Amino acid sequence: MNDGKGRLVRYVLRGASTGLVAIGLIGCAGSQQPANEPGEPPLDSASEGGETTPASSAKVQEGMDAIQAQDFATAKAVLTEAQAANPTDPQAAYYLGVAHEGLGELEAAQTQYEKAIELDPGLIEAAINLSGVLIDTGQGEAAVKVVEAALEKAPADKKLLTNHALALEAAGDTAGAVTAYGKAVEAVPDDVQLRTAYVQLLAAEGSADEAKAQIAKLGGVKDPALARALAQVELKLGMLDECVSLLDGAIASHATPDLHLSRATCKYAKKDMTGAEKDYRSAIALDPNFAPGYFYLGVLLEKQGKKAEAKKAFQKVVETGKGTPAEKAAQQKLDAL
Repeated sequence: MNDGKGRLVRYVLRGASTGLVAIGLIGCAGSQQPANEPGEPPLDSASEGGETTPASSAKVQEGMDAIQAQDFATAKAVLTEAQAANPTDPQAAYYLGVAHEGLGELEAAQTQYEKAIELDPGLIEAAINLSGVLIDTGQGEAAVKVVEAALEKAPADKKLLTNHALALEAAGDTAGAVTAYGKAVEAVPDDVQLRTAYVQLLAAEGSADEAKAQIAKLGGVKDPALARALAQVELKLGMLDECVSLLDGAIASHATPDLHLSRATCKYAKKDMTGAEKDYRSAIALDPNFAPGYFYLGVLLEKQGKKAEAKKAFQKVVETGKGTPAEKAAQQKLDAL
């Protein structure tokens, strides 16, 4: 699921349980501007270890199987029957919550997760999912309470540590979030998404040195959305060579118009106008209808005094960016030229 503000959710298949963990990424926008665009939630089959809990009933097992197949409608129907047969079964409540969440029925999911925890306060997966739903629905303070209660029972749980940071950030406790992110990245050092979110928060709060230290620990980032998000931070911190290098690697792995546009922004900041123009044109070559590429190419050409070429670029924006802010901006440029 995607809350439209850059938050990604992962399905984590863990033995006989399925947990949803929210991974926060700052900034999300459409293709009309260079920004982080998270994709569909990836299916992660990695287990964190621990004992597998047997299903409490055949109906619950049937519901779990449907969840693993991402057939949430069937899971909802089956698990509703399981809960009716045994209203005190925490597994039935928990997995019914997962089914509701898979269908986007967050209020119902919240109710079921709360019920599961009431029936079994030690059901950590329910606390993880409940806190994720609370975060996604703007209930940061409530999420903090849920996570902190669960951390008393499982202080080293990686997903809880992650959601603790996200919950504190959602609740507006920036100082607490920074500390929590630090603990979370120590617990999950190879989680690129999590460390990128930590870097973004550090940069936003003016902790430039620590942000740079965390960037150094990331190494290469090949994922296009994460690379672009990190490049924005490096640009803000004045790490222009690092910004270009990061995007070099990402483009070598999987070139996209947005990655070329991001690298052009870094090169432009370095006053490498030749390199920036090359990237703008590469972005357009990859997608002839990529309005942002034409717009920024037009801006560069205008600054170089190439008015005729700039006009052509802005006219392409008007043609390819109908109904977007880019079209309006390009038209204003054309009117002024």
